[in-house]
Amino acid sequence: MRFLSSEWCAAWTSALEGLEVSPGADERARGLLESLFTVDQVVTMGDGLDTVVRMTCDHGVFSMARVDLAPVSVATVTVKTDYETSAAIAQGALDPAAALSQGSFKVSGDLSALIAAQKALRAAADRLSEFHASTSFS
Repeated sequence: MRFLSSEWCAAWTSALEGLEVSPGADERARGLLESLFTVDQVVTMGDGLDTVVRMTCDHGVFSMARVDLAPVSVATVTVKTDYETSAAIAQGALDPAAALSQGSFKVSGDLSALIAAQKALRAAADRLSEFHASTSFS
């Protein structure tokens, strides 16, 4: 399945079914996992058009969906990048922090929420490594 397609988003959601993440002692992380946290990823494709996917963590349950129309609500965090950077991060070939420091992607919104959610996002990424092996990035 093609990276960032609707089919890919549905499979991503299925791959994370049943994932439980303990926020540990971090009060901010606990608050995020007990509420609604969204990340919009705006990816500029090779044709210059943007594709938007929204990752949602709703009370600890992760899902991913394409946003083909203007989002109904503003995301907690929005990440803007190009396709190559997004694919490299998804494949584990590029660390998101390194991409940010290199200027390969830009973050807006509640950056502190993104930092607080790192443990949950890492747990999701660990679970998705096998999933990405069956993803077409070309």
